[in-house]
Parts: sequence; C-alpha cells; structure tokens
Amino acid sequence: MEAIDVKVYYEIKKAQSQTIGRFYNFYNDSSDKLELSKFLNSIIDSEEENSNDLENVIEGIINGEVVKEYNVVLTFKNASNNKNYIVYTDNQKDQNGNIVIYSAIYDTEAPEPFIGFLMTNEEWMDVCSIMDAVFLYEK
Repeated sequence: MEAIDVKVYYEIKKAQSQTIGRFYNFYNDSSDKLELSKFLNSIIDSEEENSNDLENVIEGIINGEVVKEYNVVLTFKNASNNKNYIVYTDNQKDQNGNIVIYSAIYDTEAPEPFIGFLMTNEEWMDVCSIMDAVFLYEK
C-alpha cells in the first residue's frame, strides 16, 4: 500500500507509562454515518487563506441526530485503491488504557462526503500501518 497526502490534524499522546508498542486500538464506530462537511470545508478554507483556522471536529449521526463529536487524527489517500481515509477519535480509552480510534472512507467530490466505514481486513491493516508509521516511530 502506498499512502499519499498523509496529513496529521491531531497529535495523540501515549501515556507516560507506555514506552513501547501501540497505545491505541481500532474499533467499529456505532454511528450510522459521519458528518464531515464542516471539517472538509475548513481544510479548503485554511488552504486558500493560508490560515490555521481548522475545524478539527466531525460528528457521528444516528437516526439523523448528532450523537457524538470526534477529533480528526489524520487523513490519507490510499494510492492502491484510490480511496480517501479519515482516522478519528472520541478521546476515550478502552479497558486496556489504549486510545479508541475509528476510521472511515470519504470522497470530497461526492455531494455527501461520507462513503462508509471500513469493511475489509485489508483496509484496517492499511490504516493501522499508517497510524503506526506516524505515531510509533520516533522522528
């Protein structure tokens, strides 16, 4: 997999006690869909205006109602399948103390940018590889 246009929007920090290994785990989102338009529009606006005013929040929707807000961690495009991925968190921790991470597919050209949640192990492995490359390897 070749990732292009990897952009980090939210720096997640591992706990002081975690020195080695992954400090996050991936989960399936319980939302029906995501509202991404504010975030995607703010990216366009900040690029056009050379501004740092970025709306780093997306919303989870169930039955047409906003039920949760998430911080966008990163976005990237998978050159192998030509899909855009968004990785996000609600800043909760799981039973092991790891940060809960979610991911979805989006299309900036579609009238409704949210395409769906990840469905295959291959997609999850690709997202996991990007997260590991960004957050686990010392710079």
